[in-house]
Amino acid sequence: MKYLKYIMILLIGISLSGRAENMKEVNQLLKQGKMEEALKAVSAKLEQNPYHNESLAYRIDINIALRKWDDVITDLNQLIKTFPKSDKLLSKRAMVYQIQGKYKEAFADLDASGKINPRNPNLCVDKARIYIAQDKLNNAINELSKTLELAPNNIPALLMRAELWVVTKDLDNAIVDFNNVLASEPGNTQALNSLAWFMATWPDAKYRNGKKSIELATKACELSDWKNVAIIDTLAAAYAEDNQFDKAIEYTNKALANCPPDMLEEITSRLETFKKGKPHREFPIVK
Repeated sequence: MKYLKYIMILLIGISLSGRAENMKEVNQLLKQGKMEEALKAVSAKLEQNPYHNESLAYRIDINIALRKWDDVITDLNQLIKTFPKSDKLLSKRAMVYQIQGKYKEAFADLDASGKINPRNPNLCVDKARIYIAQDKLNNAINELSKTLELAPNNIPALLMRAELWVVTKDLDNAIVDFNNVLASEPGNTQALNSLAWFMATWPDAKYRNGKKSIELATKACELSDWKNVAIIDTLAAAYAEDNQFDKAIEYTNKALANCPPDMLEEITSRLETFKKGKPHREFPIVK
């Protein structure tokens, strides 16, 4: 667990590739990665029929990919007028409002969504994200805890609360939540990776366990087919904690071989630390 990811956009529940034949041209453009061209094509269809809901759904998804949030809101507003009882559309608009920093509007949409579908198990997660975006971490924890009292096996809520416990430096509660996740889903790579990370890097020695960290990170690497750079990076940190610096350097280089640009500086810095025969230490940061 290196940081919290705040935003998850809830896409309308129809995959782009599976929609109707009359969207064939748009689908082909999307498959070619021609997002702007696809946007023009679907907008042309909407000029002919402004109330074609399928085209609106396409344009929303494309504009989300292009991060054109005002345009997303405009089209969502139209769809919600047509389908005012769609809790999914309201939740989706709430997440876009969150991105725009319109937290009051986001909460209002989630409250309305909850009235339509009070059994939505992830409503608390959506609300927690808005609190996190405002740096109100304790509010987010309280929101998740209310749901977990009623649904203790809600995995998304457990994972988010566990990560929040780590960020607030309450590892004892974090360990309980991560282990509860793994009791239900032994192959949950997020829980495996997060446990392995702080067992390898936490400044307080009583929480570190190099050998256990290696075991957890190796399992997570295997489950992700050794394709997840962040998890391979965790395995490297685990070997460093266990004083196996040759292995730490080996796996750090493996991570760097396919490293995305936003992780390059961070992992390169760890490589230099391991070359000096030192393990990595850090408290988690929120990005």
